[in-house]
Amino acid sequence: MCIVITGASGLLGRALMLTFSAYQPLGLAYSRANTNLHKIDLTDQQAIEQFLFEHRPKIIIHAAAERRPDATKQHPEQAIALNVAATQYLVKAAKAINAWLLYISTDYVFDGKYPPYQTTSQPNPLNLYGQSKWQGEKIILTQYDNACILRIPILYGQVEFLTESSITALFLLLNNPQAKVDHHAIRYPTLVDNVAKICLQLAEKSLANAFPQGILHYSDPEPYTKYEMLQTMAKVMKKPFHHIIPIAQPIDKVPRPYHCQLAIHDLNQFNIKIPTACFKQTIFSILSTCC
Repeated sequence: MCIVITGASGLLGRALMLTFSAYQPLGLAYSRANTNLHKIDLTDQQAIEQFLFEHRPKIIIHAAAERRPDATKQHPEQAIALNVAATQYLVKAAKAINAWLLYISTDYVFDGKYPPYQTTSQPNPLNLYGQSKWQGEKIILTQYDNACILRIPILYGQVEFLTESSITALFLLLNNPQAKVDHHAIRYPTLVDNVAKICLQLAEKSLANAFPQGILHYSDPEPYTKYEMLQTMAKVMKKPFHHIIPIAQPIDKVPRPYHCQLAIHDLNQFNIKIPTACFKQTIFSILSTCC
């Protein structure tokens, strides 16, 4: 029995590879592929089909994406190729081999005006990143029944470098004597280990012929602004914070939603055990090992 994980070298992908280790998953990566991963360009349809037709996985977890809104705006063609076209190629191949497909999406498909968002809420993305992920969702919803979409919020975890997560990247601002930080938008920092645990439970449901379908949401429960996240990091790491300037209105060049809380109760229909993480405790553990 074979499981394939795309984006396996990334922050979430590494957590997935570890969580699924008992199944010896095949990890796909490109820019950071190593000897333990298969180097596959997901924008190359022929390469995807050749690999999947050879290994014929029962499960495909599509975690690869361009997740940075600013990078998506700067390089739209590359972002669309990875977030939309690659999803189309994976859906086509998954249909051919009848693999269950889990597509990792985002809370940025919403505009942030009417939280909490249900799985049935109408998407209205504010930026190209959210639009591209919604396009990926629509490909799955209209073309393949044996698939599930899991929307998740901003992620953090055991990073290889601080800027790998937009959350841990905030820590670098403590070295800036006049740093201005968003104290407007509300986020729900979510641990990649917990997302991986949800994915494992969903995958095991599919192996037991339960085959989760449609759209599901998962999020850790604690709301923070970026200013509050950085304040928490400074406190646990005993770093000066008084110089950080909170900005109570949007300051990002690319528009972001204000408040995208995801309602996660639909996971209950599959008897999923919901893990949670305390941001203060977990971010201390992460920063202590990389700073």
